[in-house]
Amino acid sequence: MIVAAVFIAIASAQGIAALRYDDALFAEAYQQKYDSPRAALDGLEQVFRTGDRTLLKELEGTRRARPLLMTSDLFGAVMWSREHNLYSYMYWDADTFDRYLFHLDEIGGRWVVVPEDAYFFLRTGLWQATWLPIALVYWLAEIAALFVIGLARMSRRWQRNRLAF
Repeated sequence: MIVAAVFIAIASAQGIAALRYDDALFAEAYQQKYDSPRAALDGLEQVFRTGDRTLLKELEGTRRARPLLMTSDLFGAVMWSREHNLYSYMYWDADTFDRYLFHLDEIGGRWVVVPEDAYFFLRTGLWQATWLPIALVYWLAEIAALFVIGLARMSRRWQRNRLAF
């Protein structure tokens, strides 16, 4: 529980807009350049082809670009889902047919590519898919330990009572 609370605190701090986003990348010129999801997807495809980290930082709008798969073999851009104000687009690798999801969101009057970082997992609720099983295993281990301790105490008590006779 404490670890989950620390995760939530760190992810929430990571999501503070003043710390996360570069204000210069939300100027009028960028708002016009990335005024639709298609414009951001076109830029993302260019990042796949060229590996341009500066363009990736511009697309994410963040102070520093997050690592991203960069390969010219990706194709697709099929809208996969729309949840939590995020538009998710599916790309496929032409060689392996592995699938990759990339997420877009409208922030500050422009569309940005949303990196899959701690804040992303907190915001979408996906963190619960990790933490719930961890919490269940932890509490089951606690219950099992308490059960074993209880059995050991009962066993000692029975042994003392048996030896008293």
